[in-house]
Amino acid sequence: MQQTSRKICDYDQITSSFSTLLILFSIFYYVVPSAIIVIFCWRIVIHQRNYVRPKQSPISRQLDASKKDKRIKSIMIISACYVLTTWPLFAVYVGQAISRKTLIQVLAENRVNYWLSMLSISTATIISALNPFLYFNLDENVRCSFKDLLLKWSAIVIS
Repeated sequence: MQQTSRKICDYDQITSSFSTLLILFSIFYYVVPSAIIVIFCWRIVIHQRNYVRPKQSPISRQLDASKKDKRIKSIMIISACYVLTTWPLFAVYVGQAISRKTLIQVLAENRVNYWLSMLSISTATIISALNPFLYFNLDENVRCSFKDLLLKWSAIVIS
């Protein structure tokens, strides 16, 4: 670990084994989860569009269709935001693995690339921190489950 200033903490060098680790990290922490998110999102969208409740009147079917569209849109927005805002971080990791340059070396060569790298780290961190709040805000089922969980925990703590 190398610390050349108060703001940058970086590795001394990127070896071939560390390059391999960065690439594997990117695959297991971005490519695989993103693929799973996209696949499940797509399956949910298909299920939501094709599902018809039994014995549903045409009027309630229209109301249900607008609710379905809202649910589908919120699922797609959350999934797309996560996938699109976290990919730059993993692109930076793969770029570091291929070029074998630390962030300090990138800063010495090109300030724009350094600041884009730092922006990608910040963006991925922020979106990961905001995701639970987005789910809580956009999905009523998550809110209800959270309230039930709080009630169960409060009952355990009180007893």
